[in-house]
Order: sequence, then structure tokens, then C-alpha cells
Amino acid sequence: MERLWSLEDWRRARLSAPDLYPYPFHPDPGGLISWGSDEHGSEYYFRAIEPNPDEWRIVVGSECNSWFETPGTFCDFLVRCFDRIDRPPFMDRTWPTTDARYHSHA
Repeated sequence: MERLWSLEDWRRARLSAPDLYPYPFHPDPGGLISWGSDEHGSEYYFRAIEPNPDEWRIVVGSECNSWFETPGTFCDFLVRCFDRIDRPPFMDRTWPTTDARYHSHA
């Protein structure tokens, strides 16, 4: 199974169900750039809407097509998740555990 969709797969999904896929995918303007996923089926993205990557927002999509968007840097987002503040409402309340680790897509 291929982990990431192609740009055309993403575009077709958005055209067929725009309410389920409210964001474009990079390289489309303001498109999402995937940076991770978790064992609960959530996908994590940067929303590249600003020229400065330090100002990109974080977007989280659940396996049930719920979306959460928040400002701040990548590190800010992780700290808020560990502190359990400003996190997606669909995120497992027990995550992250003390043994949580980041593994890149690459």
C-alpha cells in the first residue's frame, strides 16, 4: 500500500467530496505538506500559506476526516500536545505518552 497520495489522487478526492477534503495539497497554492502520522490514523501537515515557513500553520486530519488547524511553529505544536492544551479534539487523550517518538516519512 502506498503511504502518500499523489497530487492527482488528492485533487480527485477534493473534487468528489470537498467537505471531506477542505485543503489543497502542495504544490497547489496554500497546499498541505505532510510531515507525519500517528498510530491512531491522524495525519499531520504544514499549511504553506505564508512565504516564511516559520509562519506556516499546523493542520491535523483524523482518519474520520475531521480537521484541526492551529498557528505556531512545529515545536510549539508538539509542546502544546505534550501539555495537552490546544490540541485536536479527536486526538487520543492518552497520547502522547512518555515514550512517544517522531519518525520522519523519509
